Amino acid sequence: MGMNHKGEIATLAGLTRPDVGVYTNIGPVHIEFFGTIEKIGEAKRELLENLAPNGTVVLNVDNEYVMNISRGFEGRKITYGIDHPADFRPTHIVERGLFGTRFTLQGHMFDLSLPGRHNLENLLAAIATARSIGISWEGIERGVREVKPAYHRGVVIPWRGARLYDDTYNSNPYALSRAFALLEQADVQGRRIAVIGDMLELGDRELEYHREAGRGIPNDIDVVIAVGKRSKALLEGARQAGFSDQRLHHFDDAESAAAFLESFIEPGDLVLIKASRGIALDRMIDRLTTRQLTTDNAPGERH
Repeated sequence: MGMNHKGEIATLAGLTRPDVGVYTNIGPVHIEFFGTIEKIGEAKRELLENLAPNGTVVLNVDNEYVMNISRGFEGRKITYGIDHPADFRPTHIVERGLFGTRFTLQGHMFDLSLPGRHNLENLLAAIATARSIGISWEGIERGVREVKPAYHRGVVIPWRGARLYDDTYNSNPYALSRAFALLEQADVQGRRIAVIGDMLELGDRELEYHREAGRGIPNDIDVVIAVGKRSKALLEGARQAGFSDQRLHHFDDAESAAAFLESFIEPGDLVLIKASRGIALDRMIDRLTTRQLTTDNAPGERH
């Protein structure tokens, strides 16, 4: 269940009384409406408080806020995680960049096609939940083989010899750090380019969250292109981390950034594109891919 105000989860969960509640992460998302992460945790605890009698909760042990709100819950707890001991903790993890992650879990080998640690975390949550309600390992393995990325959520798009990593559906500091890590790890023939738009609903500390994100950009990323007024603070953080001005660019909106990218991207480049939904970087994807189709189909352009 999603929410951005206190009481919303209580209303939804109160109507349905779920048998199983799943917690993935608690972090500075929609913090504008809460003030602190702890208050976000309090609002998310409403799910625990509205589970069915004898309900089960599935918990991410790697998130301290998730574990804190689960204290005192007397029902059945099932845990998953990567960094800490858990009921569902993978071993033999092999990260393969944009090609996904291979790992072993309780004697079963999996090959997840979705890239990034965050997708591994989400899959562990799904597996733990599936096992809690009696779904067989065979059924889980079949589901993992068939999984595909959702629209604008980590889709790799070939583009004129380069690759666009379309993660434009939404953004927050935690998800952005994961995206940077994925870009850093990916096997790239050309440049690693990060196109980052504003992160919204971060409250009074929004500029500091952007600066922190900028300071955390791996140096292996060659070029950072920021979009939106808040993202200027992200570039400030990148400069503090040692990025030269030659590696940093800023645009006010998605249209102007897309116009720049059309001539800037070179074959072999990998381009991460990520922002909060309100910045509309998905329109950048639409413009670039539409122009590619137009170019590919233009008379005299075929060889």
